[in-house]
Amino acid sequence: GTKHYEIWRNGVLLTTTNSTSYTANGLSPATAYNFVVKVVDNAGWTSESSHTVSLTIPGVNITGPSKVTWGQSVTATVSAQVGGSAEGIAVALETRTDETDWTRTTEKTTDENGQAAFTFLPTSRTYYRGVAVVSDAKSETSTVTVDPYLTIEAPVDVERKTTFTIRGSLKPLHESTDRVSIQFFLGDKLVKTVPAVETTYTESPGVVYTRYSAKTALTTPAAFTVKAVVAETNGLNAVSSESKTLYVNRPTLSMYSNRTSVTYSTPATIYGWLKARSGGAIKDQRVAVERSTDGGKTWKWLKTVRTSSTGKLSLSVKPSSDTLFRFRYPGSTYHMPRISSSKLITPHMQITIPQDDDGDGKVDALPGDMVGFTEPWRLPVGWHRLKVTSSNKLRSIAVGRITSDGDVTVAWWDVVPADTEMTYKFYAPKDNARYFIQVENYSKASYVEIELW
Repeated sequence: GTKHYEIWRNGVLLTTTNSTSYTANGLSPATAYNFVVKVVDNAGWTSESSHTVSLTIPGVNITGPSKVTWGQSVTATVSAQVGGSAEGIAVALETRTDETDWTRTTEKTTDENGQAAFTFLPTSRTYYRGVAVVSDAKSETSTVTVDPYLTIEAPVDVERKTTFTIRGSLKPLHESTDRVSIQFFLGDKLVKTVPAVETTYTESPGVVYTRYSAKTALTTPAAFTVKAVVAETNGLNAVSSESKTLYVNRPTLSMYSNRTSVTYSTPATIYGWLKARSGGAIKDQRVAVERSTDGGKTWKWLKTVRTSSTGKLSLSVKPSSDTLFRFRYPGSTYHMPRISSSKLITPHMQITIPQDDDGDGKVDALPGDMVGFTEPWRLPVGWHRLKVTSSNKLRSIAVGRITSDGDVTVAWWDVVPADTEMTYKFYAPKDNARYFIQVENYSKASYVEIELW
């Protein structure tokens, strides 16, 4: 009869048993085992070995990142390890946090490379490992930490010395306080730091993070770079938000005139306002006034005016030709560009033709006594139009040109028809030369207005 059975593993006698079944324990993953059985009878004889039973316990490895930013998913790869092909092995992923136990995901079957990928979204420091489902063999544990994600919301334009609020969020939630602060830079120089007030916000079950807000005011009219920062504390990595640009009293200029055309030497008033884009007036500021007589190609400084308590500007001008005026304000010595606002004023020339130039009470017969002249002005080369409006009928009209040596030549002349409003066209042959208009009337004194363009 049979006395017992010998269990041999990899050529080594492991144990004896009287049972017809045997359970092997303590096997190592990814290790090949060969088992055989021998029978020992009551006489002490030992049989030949049985057929060999070979097996390998599946083992697993896991690879994945050790750090992500809040909101970033983790993809971990579980690799099965067996003696031969590792395809078709059932594996799973287990995760836990400092506050939770291990949780197993739905199992997957490895591909032809013996791998299966698992994705999860950590909201705090998370531990993860791979599991071979059949053998319950587990890989070494990996850890992924979650760097905070810091957002910032800031206004674009604010008034100086006026309180404004900056707010944002810090994810994930960490149980420490006074971490978030707001930094203000002028160029590369840090000029102000404001600590933020933090509150805990629950977006959904399991998604809890920090909201913060900070109130402050700035006094310097400038363009500030603003960002929120978190120092490294309590295991939280240092982090900063994106940068925002915040303008204090960023200026805007407006301009208008009480008239768009004036008669010769008649004043026009130019008005304007210097305001911050946030809405408040910028008072007691020096604003330059410039003018251009060549359509804005070149500008010359005229004078400097100062804004009132409401940011208002005003200036009286007497243009002698078509003139563009503009206000210019530098904004600040920092990042703001100069700004300007311009207005075109077209002058009208007016003259009064004398009737009794010698004071004898009679109308003088000499044509020179009945001739009026405008002040000279400069014209570019090209065709120009001349509009004449008179209170009485005129005898003639002429355009004179002053030469470089001071002589006067006639550039154009014509006998005036009977109408009191006439339009003419003439050609100026020399660039930027000085021209004047001569008007001759009959016996009556006349008020004449002349427009030239």
